[in-house]
Amino acid sequence: MEEEKQTNMSKKDANKYMRFLVKEWSTADNEKARLNAFLSLRKLVSQNSYLMEQTLKIIYLTFVKCWKVYNENNSQSFIVMRNCVTELYSMDTVASYQHAFVYIRQLAIHVRNAMTSMTETDIHSVYNWQFVNCLRLWTYMVCQPALKEAFKPLVYPLIQVIDSVINLIPTARFYPLRLHCIDLYIQIISATGVFIPVAPALLDIIENEKFMEKPSSTAKPPELEYCVRLSKTLLDSRAVQDIIVSKAIAMLSDYLRLMENNIAFPELAYPIARSLKSYSKKCRVSQWSSATKALSQKLEKQIESIVRIREGISGAPKDLQNPNVK
Repeated sequence: MEEEKQTNMSKKDANKYMRFLVKEWSTADNEKARLNAFLSLRKLVSQNSYLMEQTLKIIYLTFVKCWKVYNENNSQSFIVMRNCVTELYSMDTVASYQHAFVYIRQLAIHVRNAMTSMTETDIHSVYNWQFVNCLRLWTYMVCQPALKEAFKPLVYPLIQVIDSVINLIPTARFYPLRLHCIDLYIQIISATGVFIPVAPALLDIIENEKFMEKPSSTAKPPELEYCVRLSKTLLDSRAVQDIIVSKAIAMLSDYLRLMENNIAFPELAYPIARSLKSYSKKCRVSQWSSATKALSQKLEKQIESIVRIREGISGAPKDLQNPNVK
C-alpha cells in the first residue's frame, strides 16, 4: 500500500516528501528513526527516478550543514550518515559522479582562495571540522567497491585537495588536522593502490626539533581523533607531544606496510630508514628513539630481502605480468 502511494504521488508531492524525509534523516534524535527515514527516502527515489538528481544534491548539502562539529558524542552518527549518503550515491553512479565532481571542485576552490588570500576567515573556512568531514566523506566514497570504478577519475583531484590542506599552514598547531589528512591518504592507498608520498609529512612531525626541548607545560593530552588544532599550552606538554609523535610513527609504519610488497620498496624505504636511524641517534626522548630505531631496523631488513629477490628476477620492473614482480 505504501509503495503504491509513493509511486502514485504527483511530482510536487514527491519532491515535498523527499525533502521531509531528508530533514527527518538529518534531525532525528536516535539512529533508528534516522535509518527509517533514510530507508523511506531510498525507496521513494528508487520508485521515482526523476528525484535522484535533486536528492543527491540536497542530501549532500544537508550532510555538510550537519557536520560543523565532530566529537565522541556524535562520532557514531557521523558514520551512519556517511554510510547513508554513500549508499544513495551508489544508486546512480553516473549522476553521482557529476555531483561529486562539482563538490570536490568546490572544496578545491575554498583551499585555493585560502592559499591566495591567507586571511584568517578564508583559512578558517578550510581548517575546521566541516571541511575535514567533507574530505572524509569523499574519501570514503572513492574507496567503496560500488563507487570505486565510477569515481576513479576523482581520486587524484581529491588527493590534490588533501595535499593543499596539509600544506596551507604546515605548523605544529595543526598537526592533528594533518594526521587526519594522512589517514585519508592511507585509506586511498589501501583501497586503490595509488602511490602517494606520505612519508615527508609524517617525518616532518616526528623530527620536529621543538619537541626535543624541555617541556614547559604539564597539560593532559586531548583525544587527537576529535581535534583539528592544538593550543600553544598543549603543544608545550610532553604528554601531548608524545601522542602526536607516537601517532605519526604508527601511521608511517602503516603506510610502509601497504608499500612493502612493491618491487620498488627499497628505493622508497631507504631514505626513510636513513632519516629514522639518524633521528633515533640524536633523539633525547627514549620512547621515540626506541620506536624509530626499531622501525628503521625493520626497514633495513625488508630492503635487503627485496633486493635479494630482485637480483634473482630476469624481467624488468615494468613487467607487471611476471608473478615474481609485484
